[in-house]
Amino acid sequence: MEQPGLPSRFREFLHQLPILNEVIDAEPLRRWALSEVWRVRLRSGDTLICKWGGGSMGKESDIYENLLLPLAIRVPQIVAGYRYDRGNVLVMEDLGAYTVEQCPTKENILSATRMLASLRRTAAAGLQNRSIPPHAYDQYLVTAGYFPDALRTICPRLTQAGEVTVLERALEILPGELAFLYESTPMTITHNDFNLKNLMIADCDIVPIDWSNACLSPYMGDLYCLMREAEQHGKWREAVVEAYRSIDPQPDLMRQIWLGGACWLIRGLDWVTAEGVHIIPGCDQWIPDMIGDLDLCVRHIRPPR
Repeated sequence: MEQPGLPSRFREFLHQLPILNEVIDAEPLRRWALSEVWRVRLRSGDTLICKWGGGSMGKESDIYENLLLPLAIRVPQIVAGYRYDRGNVLVMEDLGAYTVEQCPTKENILSATRMLASLRRTAAAGLQNRSIPPHAYDQYLVTAGYFPDALRTICPRLTQAGEVTVLERALEILPGELAFLYESTPMTITHNDFNLKNLMIADCDIVPIDWSNACLSPYMGDLYCLMREAEQHGKWREAVVEAYRSIDPQPDLMRQIWLGGACWLIRGLDWVTAEGVHIIPGCDQWIPDMIGDLDLCVRHIRPPR
């Protein structure tokens, strides 16, 4: 049966996801090569979020099932889901129209910071209690060794000598820092795209969405992203750091944040240079800024002599 109100991306899943037969209207929220997100309206008048992910973004339903729900992390309620060989489809609770990016007040950003600290502590406790399946731990673990290996892999993909120099310095400095981090900091979950656009304001709470890049690791890339965006909106770096410390008083927190930023950027560069440049037009234009940000993180970790 034809569903004129249902986006074409989802029409092949009517049999697997019967709730899609109730859709009468849809509003596009994102249409990328590897991801589509729509707000749909049902015959009942209720709204839901329909999300398709393919390729490297096609594992979010597995992340919900094997990481987020077992670790008791607040996420949108999953109404229905379907996994297949090329990706996954999720039908989720609609948390509303507003993100912290749309309402970037100091109060909202600090609330997001405290939420992140609580989330990391909750996830760390769950991992210590072995709350997730062993295969999921192995599948989503990012080891300390990944980062120097990734730097070596990225170098031949770059065309500018100065960019390679930045990565070579990172390769000199980061392995020892990462070894200490992994030995001294509990394993937890990392969102890996913890930007204001992915933080929903729902019932006076902040709820992260878009978990398709999540992994298990102790690095603080999420706090780095939050701190960086807070700087852009209101120069609130110190307030963000203190808000995080009020929930999770980590030693040498700023050093951990810069190290987390370096880790986040290395993962991003690995994806952009290997996959992104082939599927997102203009993606290669992101690389110089990412290299510059990585250089800044490394200089904060160990200033040049």
